[in-house]
Amino acid sequence: MDIKIQFFKGVEVLHCLDAIIQLRVTVFREYPYLYGGDPEAEAGYVKTFARSKHSLFILAKRHEQVIGCLTSIPAVDVLTESWATALRKLPVDSMIYLGDMLLLKEYRNQKIGSKMYDLFEKTVRKEKIFSKIAFQEIVRPKDDPKRPEIYRSLDLFWKKRSYVKHPKMTQQIPYLEIGDLTPVEHTFVFWIKELTCQPLP
Repeated sequence: MDIKIQFFKGVEVLHCLDAIIQLRVTVFREYPYLYGGDPEAEAGYVKTFARSKHSLFILAKRHEQVIGCLTSIPAVDVLTESWATALRKLPVDSMIYLGDMLLLKEYRNQKIGSKMYDLFEKTVRKEKIFSKIAFQEIVRPKDDPKRPEIYRSLDLFWKKRSYVKHPKMTQQIPYLEIGDLTPVEHTFVFWIKELTCQPLP
């Protein structure tokens, strides 16, 4: 399968804006997010990341179709009061935030996501600006009736890469789920990796 993994920085990624928006709307409709999908909001999100001179984007393409996307930005560029509270005053000036790592369903379990992530971390280490990587994961109950039988969490993926989940570092983020008329608050928990951990091979 002819898959290209490409690296972009800041505004360099904007030529793929429409494709990234479509990818985000498609993937976030799936469990565990079940997001109603607002293309305008998604465009604003991607543009916010692109405006940062230290943001990093990893795209996976097949025949020029964007099938995967990883977004990241310095934490100080997106820091909010709720973030600061969730992180319990953890210093963020040397932290990069991994916003999303998305891949179309038909291309999963083929090591494409691993290659995207590996390029991201190696790039972060090479730049020597950040000492921590953080991301947020939505929290769903284990007995969630909305959970598909085939769903598998990515906990093992992140643990293998030396990320640590911090159950007390959480924040509430409201958004509209598919089929709902009003936004619902969802709990998100932080995972953090110290880049003093063993580098990727």
